[in-house]
Amino acid sequence: MALNVSTKTGIVLAIIGVLTVFAGIALFKQAPDDLLSSDIDCEDNNPNGQIDGTCETDGDFGIGACFGGIILAGIGIGIIIASLVSILAGGVSSLTVSNATEIIIHCPHCNSTIEMPLNASGLFDCPHCNEEFQWN
Repeated sequence: MALNVSTKTGIVLAIIGVLTVFAGIALFKQAPDDLLSSDIDCEDNNPNGQIDGTCETDGDFGIGACFGGIILAGIGIGIIIASLVSILAGGVSSLTVSNATEIIIHCPHCNSTIEMPLNASGLFDCPHCNEEFQWN
């Protein structure tokens, strides 16, 4: 059974969503390392030993990795939810019932298939074996 376009799109979105969640988790796990590598440098410029308030920081103390990872994982979860909607919509749309106007029957003499109108009945000749048969 072939998959329709909506189902295929849903599967691709699900894969992208899972990869995005994993990337968010990996980025979130990087936050403790960023915290340890961050530093504050305050210089003592006054002769009396007081700090004048001029400080420099190296790094963001892991805040960027922490919030970036959470946001990226949230986006991934949203993509996964969207993919589930697409997969379910594809599955439902492939189950639609068509309005048949013709039926296929088998000849009782040669077993060949014959297409007939839905409301056909009476005596028919098989186009393959030329034998007559009754159809109600």
